[in-house]
Amino acid sequence: TTVNAGKGTMLVVAVGEYSIAGKIKKDVYGGEHGELSPLYGKLDAMANLIGKVGVVCATTAMTAILIWEYGVHKSTNYKQIMDIFLQTIGILACAIPEGLPLALVIALALTSNKMSSENSLVKTLNSCETMGSVTTICTDKTGTLTTNRMTTRAAWIDGVMFEVQGTEPVGPRVAVDTAINADRKKLLAHLMCVCTMDESGFRYGD
Repeated sequence: TTVNAGKGTMLVVAVGEYSIAGKIKKDVYGGEHGELSPLYGKLDAMANLIGKVGVVCATTAMTAILIWEYGVHKSTNYKQIMDIFLQTIGILACAIPEGLPLALVIALALTSNKMSSENSLVKTLNSCETMGSVTTICTDKTGTLTTNRMTTRAAWIDGVMFEVQGTEPVGPRVAVDTAINADRKKLLAHLMCVCTMDESGFRYGD
């Protein structure tokens, strides 16, 4: 809310990242606890599954070895229990793919490099994975794609067509053209001043 004038008392209930604008900014620019991308979500599910399967396999192997040693062969060497436990820990450790996160980061980095060569810059590596499934991009043209700087490529004014010739702008040619009525030029200048959204200036005549 914008206050133009007057007096009043204001109560601040939230500031920074706890305000509405702060929450939106945190979601847009990515927080530490942001939503996982589809690929990382699947990797988390797979890692949990591998961990559970590894625990089951290690427990089953340890139980089978203990039954074989002390149930079937009636062994009395209880010092082997520690060796058996270490073996099952090794089975559990081997079940975890330590190189998978590194391989994923390398693949996303190569994808980011490939996208940058095609003039598609990504802010985070996770964007490389999600951009592959994008079908529609909705964006605000003014100030986002043009940075508030727009160049006229052609103009149809009062029945006269003005096209860009090299690097010469259209405006000066319109100003000196005698085929256009002076009142039309003045009206066009006023409309351009109304539609201008930045701090640039516009002068018509001296």
